Amino acid sequence: AIGTILLGVVSGFAAVNLPLRETMLTLVGLAAFSIMLFDPNLMIIALLAVSSTLFDYRTLPYLFGFSSPELVVYLLLGYVLINRLSSGEHFVHTPLDWPIFLFVGATIVSFLNAKYNLGTVSMFRNLVTRTMLLYLVFFAVTNLVKTRRQLMRLLGGMFVMATITAGFMVAQQAVGSATSILPAQAQIHNATALGQELVGVGRISIPGIALVYVMLFPAFVLQTTPEYMKSRKWLSLIPVVLFILAIAFTFTRGLWIGAILSTLVFVIIGGGKSKKIVLLMLALVIVAYLLVPLLGAYVPRVDTIVEGLLARLGSLFAGDELVYDASTQWRLEENRLALAKFREYPIMGIGPGADYRASWYDGDDLMYYVHNAYLWLLVNFGLIGFIPFLWFSITY
Repeated sequence: AIGTILLGVVSGFAAVNLPLRETMLTLVGLAAFSIMLFDPNLMIIALLAVSSTLFDYRTLPYLFGFSSPELVVYLLLGYVLINRLSSGEHFVHTPLDWPIFLFVGATIVSFLNAKYNLGTVSMFRNLVTRTMLLYLVFFAVTNLVKTRRQLMRLLGGMFVMATITAGFMVAQQAVGSATSILPAQAQIHNATALGQELVGVGRISIPGIALVYVMLFPAFVLQTTPEYMKSRKWLSLIPVVLFILAIAFTFTRGLWIGAILSTLVFVIIGGGKSKKIVLLMLALVIVAYLLVPLLGAYVPRVDTIVEGLLARLGSLFAGDELVYDASTQWRLEENRLALAKFREYPIMGIGPGADYRASWYDGDDLMYYVHNAYLWLLVNFGLIGFIPFLWFSITY
């Protein structure tokens, strides 16, 4: 009753004193807070929905200067803190606590050093810093998801969101890049292979591809579980196929190589059942390729898409042609400049989101960006940030 009265008072205050937009956002925030009190685990799924699916959270409405994911993370952390202090329960500890805590701490130290000592100017400094702080959600998850039922519900929510995201990516490739069915912030343009534009073949990039990639391997594992297969049969293959297609349609060779290597590890660790699943996927790929001429007569652009995928895959084995490709040379120059900047500031880096090179052309706004993620971490956060991140990755 008291909670209902307080909710009404806050809602009334917002309606009288705030503009319509802020009032609506406040009401949505209050609704989210109520959901959190009812079941905090639903807020974790909501966090994934706004940060790891079809939308770029930076384009979503801000409330009191905070983005939607930031508000959710800080609400969850506040809930955990208050709950533990009031109940007397101990915080849950894991082997990943220290590396994440140290990485977040390094982010703050690097930010302050860049702002007050180096004086570096960057339009992305605050954004990158606030994004790194979202890693704190780990502590909310480990302290709130404690039972098998909660874990399976979280896993189920992640599967649903990854499947929806992958489905939209496949649908976008089907309709072509001329007509967008994805949110405006999604990147959709023609793919390339060795400098040649693959007209009619869309390269699709959205925030949710990371979630799709992460959920591909739990999807593989579930195929080896008799109880899961018994209840769902062949329908269980649909998410796997969608995940593979979505990863393929990114036309990101690094992501492809990572998926292939991870699949090999899955086969080695998983034994006989995992080999059967992977062989089944390969068989489906071969059958689909053989049916391309037939499908091309009924499904527009299938042959063009397959040719584009093969051209992009073939570029990995192009030898000197790949080495001297403009894209490769661009990245080699990025690496050289990033390493030089790291040598100048090895301990705390140049600060989150700071520029490490000069502009290469008019309109160049990627002076802060390095395709090599490890170099990006070294340049931005120095060794005090890179070592905890590496510790976290190895431990995980």
